[in-house]
Amino acid sequence: MIELNKIIRQLPKDARKIFHALKKHYVQIKKDKLQNLKILLTAAKLQLASYGYEQKRAPLSLKKEFYTYIFLDPREVSTIFRYKTENNSYVSFKQGKPYYVGKRKRTQLRPDAENSRRNRIFNAKTERIKKAGCVPIRVVFGPTIEALAFAREIFLIKTIGRVNLKTGPLVNLTDGGEGSSGQVYTDELRKIRSDALKGKPKSQSTILKHVAARRANGTYIRSAQALERTKKTNLERYGVTSTFHTKIAHKNQKESRKNNGKPWHSEKTRQKLKESARKVPKVRCPYCNKIGRWNNMQYWHFEFCISKPGNKNNQILLERRKRRNANVSRAIKLRGSVPQRKVICPKCNKVGGIGGIKRYHGLDGSKCARRISK
Repeated sequence: MIELNKIIRQLPKDARKIFHALKKHYVQIKKDKLQNLKILLTAAKLQLASYGYEQKRAPLSLKKEFYTYIFLDPREVSTIFRYKTENNSYVSFKQGKPYYVGKRKRTQLRPDAENSRRNRIFNAKTERIKKAGCVPIRVVFGPTIEALAFAREIFLIKTIGRVNLKTGPLVNLTDGGEGSSGQVYTDELRKIRSDALKGKPKSQSTILKHVAARRANGTYIRSAQALERTKKTNLERYGVTSTFHTKIAHKNQKESRKNNGKPWHSEKTRQKLKESARKVPKVRCPYCNKIGRWNNMQYWHFEFCISKPGNKNNQILLERRKRRNANVSRAIKLRGSVPQRKVICPKCNKVGGIGGIKRYHGLDGSKCARRISK
């Protein structure tokens, strides 16, 4: 405690306020208070050290947007996995066996970035889990400041143990707390990276990212070939070549399709959208065990799950529920003003809205339990 106060006094004013608030919070916790203060001590050391990197790296961020996460193997759920800490307390996992610990921002917790910037052993392990018909479970801690996320990562890796050191099941290759977070790229380092990447083919996603960044900076200039291709496409689709008139033609075409009752997207495009939606991986919430697509699960589950202790009075969750209820009531009012299309059940000849007939009778009469009326 004395060492922690000494380090906090050496921090800048903005960091000092945050660490004093964290220390006050951890002192009030009765369970594992000593262990939490040790993690905070490690975080304070990392924060203090980050101010000595000069121009090579920016100091660790004080924004509460960082998370520590653990990947669990759901194939092994027969026992509760318990790991003893230095303080003689235990870290336990019920949903599966831990195999990787990491730290990231919220925006980097997407499933499409699951295999990026990690080692090959992790990628191979994740592929084996998926081939077995399971989905890796990710337990998330946060949000918090970057130093504390690093400190928790170091603590978990040390407690659980690594495979390469024969101390535990984690496939991490380091003790944690590293990474290129906040790194400042000098001109010399940029030249080294540029020479190393020259001649290597870039993926489509990388090219799109570069184009978006150049557009934001105002340095994006399209080639003559690209402009010619755009003119040709606009002429085929809308009968005009200029971008301004293309937007007007696009709007008019959309309005005409809407007025004629035709869907805006073609059948082929809608099929592509469905296929891309199915490719979004399913994840499981560690608090309520609900399985669903990542798009909705990240919004309503994990740290925002209603089953998570202390989340019943979460203001963000309450606002989201209020917004959802307002949208549902608005949709019901809109649906009530527009009558549903009438259809007939082919088995009992009942006439009703397409929603009710489809649910209770089936459009082909497969769900209907009545006889055909005479």
